[in-house]
Amino acid sequence: MIVAKKTYDTNYAVFNNNALAPKRHERYDDYIDINKKAKEKVKTDVKSKVKAKPKTSAKSKLRLVAFVLTMFCMGTLVVARYAMIMEMNNQVRNIKTEISEAQKENESLNLKLLQFYDIKQIEKEATSELSMVRPKIQDTIVVSLPAEYETMAENNQQPKVVSMLDKIANMLN
Repeated sequence: MIVAKKTYDTNYAVFNNNALAPKRHERYDDYIDINKKAKEKVKTDVKSKVKAKPKTSAKSKLRLVAFVLTMFCMGTLVVARYAMIMEMNNQVRNIKTEISEAQKENESLNLKLLQFYDIKQIEKEATSELSMVRPKIQDTIVVSLPAEYETMAENNQQPKVVSMLDKIANMLN
């Protein structure tokens, strides 16, 4: 095994370190100079752009005002549309509540009507509120019908009604 003596470059001396310092290429310094110049150029370009404000023409100002007015009008239309929709929703809600109230009232009236179908309820109402009394046997009158009506009732026929015109027509014949 051959052991060579280590030599260190004094340009890149690293004290108290066991790692070797890398060698720089000759072109590295040129690269750093080019980079610095490019950065300075960019800085000056940015400064010149920031300092020099472009002048706006009257035409571009007019376009900006027209754009802002258009956006304002569109926003106003959208808000107005939503207001109309909300108003219609309120009307629908009110109509639905009216319908439900009418249905409840209709249901209560139907219940009252069902109470009047009961004959006992009708009799109670007539005697208590209308002061009606039941007829007695002495107050009743019996009427006898001719025999024609009895036979018609058995055959489910209606009695013949003779009008004045029929009587006049019979007299003329």
